[in-house]
Amino acid sequence: MKVGARELRVKAARVLEEVQRGHDVTITYRNTAVAVIKPLASRKPRRVFEPIGFGMWANRKDLEDVEAWIGKIRRPRYLG
Repeated sequence: MKVGARELRVKAARVLEEVQRGHDVTITYRNTAVAVIKPLASRKPRRVFEPIGFGMWANRKDLEDVEAWIGKIRRPRYLG
């Protein structure tokens, strides 16, 4: 997409929407390209829920009984 400097000033929100969609926008001044607005490479569409550690402790033997494990890790706090 090509946008003149004046059009960029008037329609900045529309230009940013195009960038968010993943399109490059070339900014021109007096019919000469002077800049390019590109989407950030590190930005990717986020999912609402990303279970990064889901199932991470699934095979741990000490967590088979969760109530016993919690009692074991909390016990030192309440003995003293």
